[in-house]
Amino acid sequence: MRVLDLTLNDLRQLVRDWKAAVFLVAMPVIFTLMFGFVFGGAGGAEDPRLPVGFLDRDGGSVLSAGLHGLLDDSSAIRPVTMAADTPAEEIDRQVRGEELAAVVVVPAGYGERLAAGEVVPLEGILVVESAAGQTAQGEIQAAANRLAGAVQAARLGTAAYEQQAGFVDDTARRAFFDAALARALAAWETPP
Repeated sequence: MRVLDLTLNDLRQLVRDWKAAVFLVAMPVIFTLMFGFVFGGAGGAEDPRLPVGFLDRDGGSVLSAGLHGLLDDSSAIRPVTMAADTPAEEIDRQVRGEELAAVVVVPAGYGERLAAGEVVPLEGILVVESAAGQTAQGEIQAAANRLAGAVQAARLGTAAYEQQAGFVDDTARRAFFDAALARALAAWETPP
């Protein structure tokens, strides 16, 4: 019964003094809206990930498209496709001006060489001293490692199938490799 008496007493005080009701109801709403606007909760449409230029000199091969997809799946960076003929001065200006956190350049022949089992380094243009550049470098390296692992898995799967059943021709071999690569890349969409 004591709890009920205390509750009734508090309610009577709220009804008598309108300022208390304002502070209990209106002020939390006002503060929530104010902090939402101050800290950017009102819009929400802008992508918060760091923009990273993606310069594909490989001509849009399956593997460069796979790299682009892996970068696009990143929670830290988002690739911004650049024209293949973008001059080096423009790239440098965008990176130094912090319009882009970095630029990753996919070299010509990247897809063929990677599919053949070669280690193909990507060219990264970034400001090493900046936190955005270091984050972008780590995410680009992670995506390149995932792609190399997916290619290795596809190569091993193709070799194992060829040893067991064999392929009718190179077209069938290539189709099997592409399907195995697509499955390996799809597995990275939900990494362990």
